[in-house]
Amino acid sequence: MSKIEVHHSLVVARKVVIALEKIIPKNIAKDARIESWSNGREQGLCLSYWGDNLHLFKFVFAEHRSSDNILVIHGHAFENFNNHNQPDDETWNKNKMYFPPGNYSEVANHILRIITSSLKKEPAMPATTATPKKAKKAKKAKKAKKAKKAMTYGIGGGLERLLI
Repeated sequence: MSKIEVHHSLVVARKVVIALEKIIPKNIAKDARIESWSNGREQGLCLSYWGDNLHLFKFVFAEHRSSDNILVIHGHAFENFNNHNQPDDETWNKNKMYFPPGNYSEVANHILRIITSSLKKEPAMPATTATPKKAKKAKKAKKAKKAKKAMTYGIGGGLERLLI
């Protein structure tokens, strides 16, 4: 037992990692890493999985801030999460799941099921054509195109929307 108290939400997240380590295949574990995650009162962990450069996922998990349930949110590593492992609002609302307290192995199975089902659906892409750097660049280009499409100008004290 530790002399220094560990935040209860981190204890829950660590138990999820222990459950994952029991079932995760080596070929998936080699491309995964555990990172920190914080969302105010929720303190947890993030599993980053980069696989074959086509399957880039993040899963955040912790004890929910106002219940004893285990919160899990997942999404694409670059499209749905920022650099601090924080999911965007759409991902938070669309992909969050709650598991009953103590169901660590159920959470681990859920995470593994998402990764393995994705690997079965899409053919692996060679690393030379899709890298995390290229994925970020594509996302940035998509945002720039959106911004260019709808530019806002101040005209005569009012704002008018100009579509290009």
